Amino acid sequence: MTFQRRDFLKIGSAGLAAGLVNSGLSAAQTAAPAVKGALESATGSLHLEGRLKSGLLQIEMQDFSQGLDTMVIGNGRCNSRKFYNAMFNHNRDHTVFVILADENHSTTLVLSNSDVSEIGRLTVWHDSGAPQNFRIKKLAFMENDAIVDEKGTRIDLVGKRKPLDFTSRELEEVFGNDPALLKFRHGVPIVHNNSPEMQLSSWFCALISATLGQIISIKWEAS
Repeated sequence: MTFQRRDFLKIGSAGLAAGLVNSGLSAAQTAAPAVKGALESATGSLHLEGRLKSGLLQIEMQDFSQGLDTMVIGNGRCNSRKFYNAMFNHNRDHTVFVILADENHSTTLVLSNSDVSEIGRLTVWHDSGAPQNFRIKKLAFMENDAIVDEKGTRIDLVGKRKPLDFTSRELEEVFGNDPALLKFRHGVPIVHNNSPEMQLSSWFCALISATLGQIISIKWEAS
């Protein structure tokens, strides 16, 4: 797997460097006496280790937040198998970008709302394959334990990956009361609110939580 945490950091560093260069050029052109700048953000890190039905799970996770944007990067190992998850959440669930990867293959998801409040948009591609676009019923995207589009067509969220056999519910049962996780979540416990209003606003997380073998839902769980 070639896309790791360092790639996110390289992208961020490149953007920051470009911004500083542009600021300097602008200041020189306007003959400003000085340039001032400040990078304000919040970060956190988490290490968890616990035994699931499928084996011993070890998690290393970091989050980065600024304003309404949040990025979560997670590396995991279960027995001898390694995997990688990442999520970028723009403007508090306006658009969500997710990567689910094992050591050889990856699945990329982009989730966003549409102009119809009950319908969401989902784009999926596996490895470097062509993207597929779907419309999702926010209140009814599960059918026979599978994620489906508005026409009932099953959506493949696995591709060539071999996801580990654990669910978000099992993660919550094992790690939900861990003080380190609570601190990582800024003191907010994991709760579930199944009201239609909440389901419409939190369908992104509910869909990811329904995906087998991912860990980012313990930071950003279905409400």
